[in-house]
Amino acid sequence: ESMLDGMPGHRPERHVGVGRITAAKPAVRAAKQQVLKAVKEKCAPANHLSDNDFANKVLATDGNKNAVREATLAKERNNQKSYRAAIDKIVCPAK
Repeated sequence: ESMLDGMPGHRPERHVGVGRITAAKPAVRAAKQQVLKAVKEKCAPANHLSDNDFANKVLATDGNKNAVREATLAKERNNQKSYRAAIDKIVCPAK
């Protein structure tokens, strides 16, 4: 599970052919996990929160939804500058 799964307006990847499915999935999953890790480092969530609960708190605002989407896409594209800029836009939820 990641921050973007089930997110309103998030379009699942379009896959063309079996090769693309197997090649893309691990990279997408890795990008989402890296974004979650970076947001957790930035926001230091309460220890009692599960990753899923923390992700839901972060995604409670449209600004954060957009920033997480931007960060994930930048990570998938290996664009470190855009990735950092998107992470910096994320506003930490109240603890």
